[in-house]
Amino acid sequence: MLIKVVMIKKGENKYDLMIRLTQNRKRKFKSIKSGITIKQWDTKKNKLRGVRPADTDTYRQFLKNKEFIESIEKKYTKQINDLLLMHKPFSMNKVINLVERPNKINITVFEVFQQLIDKHYAEQKYGSRDTAKGVLSRLKGWHPQDLMFNELDDDLLLKYKNYLKEEGLSPASISIHLRAIRTLYNYAIETKVAYKNDYPFSNKNILKGLSGGYTSRALNRSDVDAIRTHTKELAVGSIRWQACNYFIFGYVSGGINFTDIARLKWENYNHGKITFVRYKTRSKTQEQTKFKVKPELKQILDWYFKEWKSKKQIHNPYIFPILNAFHNTEKRRHNRIIKVRKQINHELTEVGKELKLPVKVTTYVWRHTFATVMKNELNADISMISEILGHHDLKTTSAYLKQFNTEARDIATAGL
Repeated sequence: MLIKVVMIKKGENKYDLMIRLTQNRKRKFKSIKSGITIKQWDTKKNKLRGVRPADTDTYRQFLKNKEFIESIEKKYTKQINDLLLMHKPFSMNKVINLVERPNKINITVFEVFQQLIDKHYAEQKYGSRDTAKGVLSRLKGWHPQDLMFNELDDDLLLKYKNYLKEEGLSPASISIHLRAIRTLYNYAIETKVAYKNDYPFSNKNILKGLSGGYTSRALNRSDVDAIRTHTKELAVGSIRWQACNYFIFGYVSGGINFTDIARLKWENYNHGKITFVRYKTRSKTQEQTKFKVKPELKQILDWYFKEWKSKKQIHNPYIFPILNAFHNTEKRRHNRIIKVRKQINHELTEVGKELKLPVKVTTYVWRHTFATVMKNELNADISMISEILGHHDLKTTSAYLKQFNTEARDIATAGL
């Protein structure tokens, strides 16, 4: 592809300075704003008219005009060379668009993905980092060649969606991958690496059909009662006994996440209530979540308090024996929670098998179970359930959530 600045006649006594791109005998022109006039141009040679250095003022202007033209030609040539080095196919239109919109646009998808991973790490968001790493790895496996953001279009993402289906991923897993790419694209737009006009997720088909693909992971109240009864038959203090305790605690306390249970400190437990900020949404809101400690929960907490006191763990601020004072960095806390959660999930799964429960029991099941029992068996208002679960991102219900105070929620959950 050849690049040259030329002067084109547009009408009587009207000329435009333009950049001319030539490829395979085809030409493309793009107007250039400048103060260069036809008097300063040699129309026969289609270049700046020569000026003698003795003519000082005119020569100075000639040098400025020459520098301007060279900078334009250099800019287009560099863009072409960059695309060639990255082995990217390109057209004359693509070169013009990339030059016209230069804000970091040459940074690739894989490079920005790594930037986002590094950002998560720096912000100690290790869960988000691990998700992004997994999504990037699978994307590279499917499309080894790096991409520009304007190549990551809806057509490509629909093909990737089909690939994930063929690989046997569940709708929930496919949704996680595509939403991670959506997060990446929004980050790229925010950092001016990509443009809003290229945003592919305006095509609703990309995420269509994924929200309804989840398999129910909820138990009913009789199943929960079976776990309660089973707990009494286990050796007090054993890992399986504690796993059942975590299940009951998470269920009765309003579907609290295992991560939040692990991070609860004794300072969060005051005046018969537990108050905390959800770890998952801490960067979006610092709004506190509160729940009343019912007798069943108090019995669990009393046992752990006696253990804490008997082992003289005065330097350990945590309620449950998941974290301790040694876990003094976010990375250590993150890794420890993942390790313990795997152990607890194993124990709960074995309990589910023994009791012949209808779903595989894990730390996530008690959250589903809480919401399902509240809705189907206790006839609680859905917006109240959303509030208790801490779904602050549900904008359509946010206007109604504040009407339910802590006392009302305690009454609603009394039948759990």
